[in-house]
Amino acid sequence: ATGDEYTGDPLANPATKSAKGPRTQSAVEINSQQLVLFPDFQPPPSSDDGKATWILLQHFDNAKKEVRIELSLPVSYSGRVDGWAERIILGSLPFDSAANINVPLLPDLPDIEVPLRRRA
Repeated sequence: ATGDEYTGDPLANPATKSAKGPRTQSAVEINSQQLVLFPDFQPPPSSDDGKATWILLQHFDNAKKEVRIELSLPVSYSGRVDGWAERIILGSLPFDSAANINVPLLPDLPDIEVPLRRRA
């Protein structure tokens, strides 16, 4: 989701840039209810299917020529998602396509074979 200018700032409280629909609102409400029911117990809240609902926020900052990204657990909704139980700031990436981004190399891994069968 596109976040506002506070996305990626650990000292600020970001919100989604635009309003979200009823499914997002429902997921956020489920997250926040879990926090109210068990205030001393802090695992990630779960949705109806047993999985936490997280939002990947990104903000394109034209002034700084960068995109900031964070993965956050929403718990407040007032037209836009605007409250978070946990935020994982993933940092920023420059717009410059020539930027050198270090990506760790994985060791040689064995090939994985997945058998496929056609259903009748």
